[in-house]
Amino acid sequence: MSEAERKHPYALLRIPGRPASIRYLTGNFAPISIRLTSKPCSFEGTIPEEFLGGQYVRNGTNPIQRDNPRGFHWFDGDGMLTGVYFKRISGPAHVQPVFTNEYVLTDIHCATMRDRRLYPIMPSVKALTNPVSSSLRLMYEILRSMALIFASICGLIARPIKRVSSANTSIFHHDGRVMATNEVGPPMRVFLPLLKTVGWFTGNMAEGEPVGTDACKEGFGSPGMEGAMKEMTTAHNHRDTGVSSQSARAWACLREDDA
Repeated sequence: MSEAERKHPYALLRIPGRPASIRYLTGNFAPISIRLTSKPCSFEGTIPEEFLGGQYVRNGTNPIQRDNPRGFHWFDGDGMLTGVYFKRISGPAHVQPVFTNEYVLTDIHCATMRDRRLYPIMPSVKALTNPVSSSLRLMYEILRSMALIFASICGLIARPIKRVSSANTSIFHHDGRVMATNEVGPPMRVFLPLLKTVGWFTGNMAEGEPVGTDACKEGFGSPGMEGAMKEMTTAHNHRDTGVSSQSARAWACLREDDA
């Protein structure tokens, strides 16, 4: 990597004879356009017995389109889960690894798939963190996103965007649930091993779950702007294995005594 690339990691790559391209949208970082479900994998050696019935899952950004006219940061993009499930089978091998990758069906993702002309709905992290971005440019990006979200809630475009999280950062398991996370919204519950989206989890139950005893527990968040702020949990939760509890930080623009 050159000195210029180290100083400007989000700059365009310029390869002789080719058009300029964004580093995080090319090569090994390029987004995946093909989705597979339970695709058998070949392997060498022996898979440990402890792996049988288990699954390795990772979460990461995978933008729907590569042609973002306003720049790109590798924190941008829709959440895509990628997993290898170690399936029990009959025969001498006893196990067959199968590969699955699937988008996390967030409000932003579903709205974009409904109308590609809206892409990208949210401002790029690059625009928010780039020290050379002008105040007018930053204000335009934020106001554009707010206008699109408001129009979607009013039923004027796409589908309602009630939460802006892309759920593209991490994934964790707690209390019988597997959830994808981001920094600007609640966790999104998914089903294993097919990585299917269930719904947003707000502390007591997830959307799409049958109503049970957990519905009586106090969750986090509530209708309105204040409730939306309280839903914003950190993407990297911490688990206390001693008492099997999960802790996560949250942030809000209002002080607790003002909320």
